[in-house]
Amino acid sequence: MSVHENPDRHWEQMGAMSGLFVSLLFITSFAIFLATDPSGGNTAALPDIAGAEAAPAFFADHLQAIRAQVMLNSIGLAFFLWFLGTLWSSLRSAERGNGRGSAIAASGALAGVALTLVGLILLGTATLTTSSEQAAVVPTLYTAAAVATAFGGALFTIFYLGVAEVSIRYGGLPSWLGYLAILAAVVSVFGFVTPYATTGVFNAANGAIGFYGHYAAFVIWVLLASIAMVLGQHRQGRESVPAEPAPQPATVGTEAEGSLS
Repeated sequence: MSVHENPDRHWEQMGAMSGLFVSLLFITSFAIFLATDPSGGNTAALPDIAGAEAAPAFFADHLQAIRAQVMLNSIGLAFFLWFLGTLWSSLRSAERGNGRGSAIAASGALAGVALTLVGLILLGTATLTTSSEQAAVVPTLYTAAAVATAFGGALFTIFYLGVAEVSIRYGGLPSWLGYLAILAAVVSVFGFVTPYATTGVFNAANGAIGFYGHYAAFVIWVLLASIAMVLGQHRQGRESVPAEPAPQPATVGTEAEGSLS
């Protein structure tokens, strides 16, 4: 049966492939972020939480780039919701019983997306200041956006653990993706400690773990999961194609009738 003969399979394949678009959008956004020279070579450096008062200078130097990041990440999260629907369907169909693991995964993902969107909204609001009086609130918006995004990443810990349970116990996804989800959860959970860190690796604004860790874990896991799902659906599609019936040999009686005629 071809894809066109099975609309459900067609939409499942599109949902699985949407994870690739998520990764592409987030990687593009991160490339734009790196182009802003966050270490502060020739322009203002991306400040940590303790130095949030320098955020207006960084925004002034990279305003359009920050707006592009907000837009791309927001669109990426929209595609992730589509991907999540297909992922949840795969996990739920593999899971026996009341579907606890798949429900936990979906709940964690939705909560993480919601809080991350709050962070993006706050960051986008900070780019719309048009006066010196409004610029005074940019450090506050910058700090709130960083912490909200870090907590959003931390809530994805629940998503990863739910996926890991179903993948390892029931085979909803390849088991290696389940173990990778556990690793992503370990990295992401540190977002909950970001309110205690204004500098260093755990701070939410530019810390290696508080900022970069959950971002990288999300992009890498979604990319690999999407590829695995697409390949799995392609393999299932080939297995479901019925074999061509073998030609039937002519019988002796039929051959004799043909020769007499």
